[in-house]
Amino acid sequence: MTLGEQIRQDCPYTACDGKQMVENDMRPSVVMWLNRNGYYDAHECLIGGYCDIIGCLWEERVGRRIPQLLETIAIELKMRKISEVISQAKGNHYHTNLSYCAMPAGFVERMRLQSKQKFRDAGIGLLSISPCNVDIEIFSNYKNSEPHPAIARRLWNFKVRHPIAPVLNRIGAFYAQGVR
Repeated sequence: MTLGEQIRQDCPYTACDGKQMVENDMRPSVVMWLNRNGYYDAHECLIGGYCDIIGCLWEERVGRRIPQLLETIAIELKMRKISEVISQAKGNHYHTNLSYCAMPAGFVERMRLQSKQKFRDAGIGLLSISPCNVDIEIFSNYKNSEPHPAIARRLWNFKVRHPIAPVLNRIGAFYAQGVR
């Protein structure tokens, strides 16, 4: 069984029913993809600008100190606006190791080659999202840099405050989920 098949089998969010996908419908798939790859997820965090989802990979915690942040992935969710999402992802990439744009699978399939080349030129990755499935269409360039200590502290505080599974609040936003 492939990872994609396993995610679709485990996914509780399969109630698509042929309706049009909206931005919040992509969150559960992206969160499951991050968690399966060992990342802790945080939502709507300020890292320079507000980022839709940030995946964090932490060192094991020893004592009371904040562990070292090993790697960060910024993911911007967008339905259609390619130039806008590339601009946002470029801003995120300044503060993170990897930066991706997540867009609906149907839109990505119809995307022109010139549009996909814009992602490659910017060094930004592209994720194709369908209910309970995430495919990497274009890989992000890895930027080997340590995050600013204030950003690491902010992400750790978010992790400590939201150690629960993702729960929809009244307006449809998700809260963070711990991996370990």
